Amino acid sequence: MVVHSCITLYWRTFIFYVWQEEQLTWM
Repeated sequence: MVVHSCITLYWRTFIFYVWQEEQLTWM
């Protein structure tokens, strides 16, 4: 489903962003 793909892409982008923030905080 296209909607599912969009949600998955958005979720992955969100997780990646949060992960980057966490890495910067640790550094």
